Amino acid sequence: MLEEYDAITQAQQSTIDAQQTTIDAQLRRVRALRGKVCKASASTLGEQLGTSKDKWHGAVLANNGLIYAAPHSASSVLIIDPSTNAVDTTTISGFGGERYKWAGAVLAHTGHVYMFPSTNTSVLIIDPDTNTADTTSIHSLSSGSDEKWASGVVADNGLIFGVPFSAASVLIIDPVTNTADTTTMSALPADTYKWYGGAQAGNGLIYCIPTFAASILVIDPQTLTADATTLGGFDASVKWAGAVLAGNGLVYGMPAHAPTLLVLDPATNATSTLTVAEATNEGKWVGGILAPNGNIIGVPSTSSAALIFDPATNTTDTTSLDGLPGNYSWYDGVLAPNGRIYGIPRNADTVLVIDPGC
Repeated sequence: MLEEYDAITQAQQSTIDAQQTTIDAQLRRVRALRGKVCKASASTLGEQLGTSKDKWHGAVLANNGLIYAAPHSASSVLIIDPSTNAVDTTTISGFGGERYKWAGAVLAHTGHVYMFPSTNTSVLIIDPDTNTADTTSIHSLSSGSDEKWASGVVADNGLIFGVPFSAASVLIIDPVTNTADTTTMSALPADTYKWYGGAQAGNGLIYCIPTFAASILVIDPQTLTADATTLGGFDASVKWAGAVLAGNGLVYGMPAHAPTLLVLDPATNATSTLTVAEATNEGKWVGGILAPNGNIIGVPSTSSAALIFDPATNTTDTTSLDGLPGNYSWYDGVLAPNGRIYGIPRNADTVLVIDPGC
């Protein structure tokens, strides 16, 4: 009786194994077909944006479906409509020609867009419902350093955390009360260009990617504490710029000057690197976007190609989306509802549009 049962079990397992082999083969064929009929592609739009430098740095998608880019040296907010590919530089304007005013943008739970003060002393708040700007509600922030904050994260508790680029503190914004705090997490080094980009992992902590800093900055949104020592040991040269939380739960730092991707496992605090390019002294990719297909797209700054990274296979592609100008053309990007990624023009006179494929 037992031998008969074992024989039946073995036969069933053999059938299951054969079915799994067939499924695996079919999946490989599907992936191969996708690569042929649904390739990634890149194009540009908005050729009238001008050739001045450092125009906009970073952007965010608002609830109305429009993308709002922070005026760095431009005198207006750049508004991109992904549904029509129209660009608008006149509706929210009048900010003057000063350099490095704001950088980076996040969407608060209130529906307002917050742009971080770089050299400006006020937070730029945009109401997408009315397309109006507010620079008075959160003001009188330190003017002691250039490019104080250049990126940020909205935590799950609703607070906004500005990642210290050259500032010596984390900027905490409560969008409900429109108040800011630069003292609670202020015991940080005064060095310039420390961290750019952050991501909140599944454990609730925010991990900020080291650019010149020798460590990853870890922010606890619940306790309002910052740790710049635990995840250290990196050299103090310029390295990565931008953070992406992938579907596998890992956080990736984008290779700006470093030839590698930074890989962080929040579950173990283990870090590693993946080589993707030759080392250079230039910012190859600034900012990364998680595409709907699970790949991470690195926005090309000085690189002539967008970076495509597959976290499932740890493979990189720097040839499929090439032929781009480099020259610090774009600075970070945004995923739109149409599945395309929009690269924000820094020195370029166009918006970069990337279709990541399927």
